[in-house]
Amino acid sequence: MQRIKVAVLRGGPGVESEVSMKSGKNILENLPEKYIPMDVFVSKDRSWYLDGVSIQPEKLFRNVDVVFNAMHGEYGEDGKVQQLMDKFGVKYTGSKTLASAIGMNKVLAKEIFIKAGLKTPIYKVFKKNENINKNVICFFSPSGNLLIIPMPRNDKDMKEKPDETGKEKRDFRSIKHFIDNACEEKQIAFWKYVADKIKQFKCDGKDYNNKSLIKIYVNTEGHDVNYFHLRLDIMPKYYSFADKNYLSIVE
Repeated sequence: MQRIKVAVLRGGPGVESEVSMKSGKNILENLPEKYIPMDVFVSKDRSWYLDGVSIQPEKLFRNVDVVFNAMHGEYGEDGKVQQLMDKFGVKYTGSKTLASAIGMNKVLAKEIFIKAGLKTPIYKVFKKNENINKNVICFFSPSGNLLIIPMPRNDKDMKEKPDETGKEKRDFRSIKHFIDNACEEKQIAFWKYVADKIKQFKCDGKDYNNKSLIKIYVNTEGHDVNYFHLRLDIMPKYYSFADKNYLSIVE
């Protein structure tokens, strides 16, 4: 039986080029005997090389049976290389051009999922030049709870020594860990943000601007959540004594 020629694409111009090189290497080393592996490297400037020798894509496609696309991110997963392979009628692994392009456009993909009735996490879109709070992120959970989370630490936030692996954990593991290790700027920004959200919190058409009394349950616990987060609930959750664990605040 004639062996099948498989061109394994790896590299690419994206930030995940190194990961792609490793993925491609694993594929090349583990293809079964019935396949003939062909190592194809795509450089940062999108030049193609077969076993280290420059080659035009159309020439390569004429001499392969199928392309195994091991490129990640830009060019490899966004529909660009898929469009090129479709143009020359070559068979390849993975999604087709349109599906790849949609998959890389996270907002468009979300909209399609929602329209199709698929469950997908709540999301927020940030524009490139938007002023994003560098200390806090906030969003509603699917159950309607408001989650407030301190942003992962940067180098200026470090107050503790690296762990036994020599690597810093960037997230805060608990409220104590946050208080002990977050820089003063991050702590002030976080608790001010929490206070502002409590004042703005609305329930059944009532809000603090109308001096209405509203119960807000403040919690830092969560099942299988190994990072510090603060949750504002309008109904008790994970409490043993629900009547005692809330904030009653008026303007």
